[in-house]
Amino acid sequence: MTLPAVTPIEPCITGDTLVCMTEVAIRDLRNRGGDILDRVARGEAMTVTRDGHPIAELRPLPRRPLPATTLLERWRALPAVDLARLRADIDDLLDPSL
Repeated sequence: MTLPAVTPIEPCITGDTLVCMTEVAIRDLRNRGGDILDRVARGEAMTVTRDGHPIAELRPLPRRPLPATTLLERWRALPAVDLARLRADIDDLLDPSL
């Protein structure tokens, strides 16, 4: 058994992307809750419906911020940037007169 088709909701402010949220009936949530929560854990948001009417949303919790020490360790491990090469790469992509 598959979940119902994805139904679109309001587009973002710029209108260039469309956010889609899957609708799941409360019966499917009861019968296949583990599968549905696995999808939510992977980042998918879902609207729970009862008799075809939306009653709730399931969405993943925000990720916990990393401690400053971890961020600093990662930053220190980054390779050095070759500024001349970076500029050349940018000039190859963009008009250098900009």
